[in-house]
Amino acid sequence: MHFHFHHLGWIALPLTQLGNPLLIALLSCIFALWLAWASGRQAVQLWLAIAILTAALMAVLKIYFLGCPLETWALRSPSGHTGFSALLYGAIAYSAARGTSPLRKTVIAILAALLIVGIGLSRYLLQMHSLPEVGLGLALGGIALLTFCWRYARLAQKRFRLWRALILAALLAIPLRMLVKPITFEMRLLGIAERLSLHASLCATTTTE
Repeated sequence: MHFHFHHLGWIALPLTQLGNPLLIALLSCIFALWLAWASGRQAVQLWLAIAILTAALMAVLKIYFLGCPLETWALRSPSGHTGFSALLYGAIAYSAARGTSPLRKTVIAILAALLIVGIGLSRYLLQMHSLPEVGLGLALGGIALLTFCWRYARLAQKRFRLWRALILAALLAIPLRMLVKPITFEMRLLGIAERLSLHASLCATTTTE
């Protein structure tokens, strides 16, 4: 059964805001500060390297597909909301689950997965991205997350106090909600893609005779 936006907008809008680039950037900085306290400089360097590389790769993919869309697959721009949410919220969940009981690890993993998938689906429900675009963003964010977890597992970490994180999130929720506005970089990236396509062979073309 197909649901229109007005049926699920009450939950899609709040979910999609959790993947807002400005909010993700602010929370990434806060997470980096926590990593500095919990695991030291190496953890911060690891996080910043993966976050920056992911952002760069996402920008490149967006520019390419904006200039050379795959209309058959409805693929014009990978979902950055989904990709960065998978990386950030997945990394926070992994840190929260370290050193805890198997039951708590399972609960945290399920909640994080529901949040990430929910953000991705919200982009589709709001008609901001197609399912292939959400899937590509999720794949990119997932690979970045696995890389972070693999490397971070080798570093020591102080105990993650979930209740402190929840209090901090609650305190930040109101000011961040007032500051964060729906922003998009799609038009700027589209302009870059159009300029590149004028001066370079960005798209591979095939001729059928």
